[in-house]
Amino acid sequence: MSAEIRGLLDYWEELCQRRGGLLPRRNDMVALDIATRCPVVLPHIWMLDVERDPWRFRFRMISRSIRNSGAAASVVQVGRYISDMEGQRDWHPLYLAMVRVCETGAPDWRAGTPSIATHPGITQLERLSLPLAHDGRAVDVILSATLYRHEDGRVVN
Repeated sequence: MSAEIRGLLDYWEELCQRRGGLLPRRNDMVALDIATRCPVVLPHIWMLDVERDPWRFRFRMISRSIRNSGAAASVVQVGRYISDMEGQRDWHPLYLAMVRVCETGAPDWRAGTPSIATHPGITQLERLSLPLAHDGRAVDVILSATLYRHEDGRVVN
């Protein structure tokens, strides 16, 4: 796990401790704190609203770098669902990872090649998805950070 992504995980873990082991709420994750603690990550944040029965994940917020990556640009828009992407059904790794975050209440980390189409030259990504819950238990928002990297290792901004 990169130091940039690790900083976001450390912040989330501190918030869990402050809440006595409960999951942080959406409003506990303060953008200014993220900007101060892990400034490289802030432009790479995106959020999903969680719907249950069946599981559905709606884009709530999408950062500039995610838009600049070209990640399924026609669908990765606020208000659209992961399942709106061509071929992104309930077997897709991103969908399965988000279900896992909701069912376990635990973070999900992944590094490797992008599983969603991006601009040419983007060959790697690192993603951390963090569960948030208004009641501290039932995940209702997932905050994620995805660092897309060019072939030479530079992060897409």
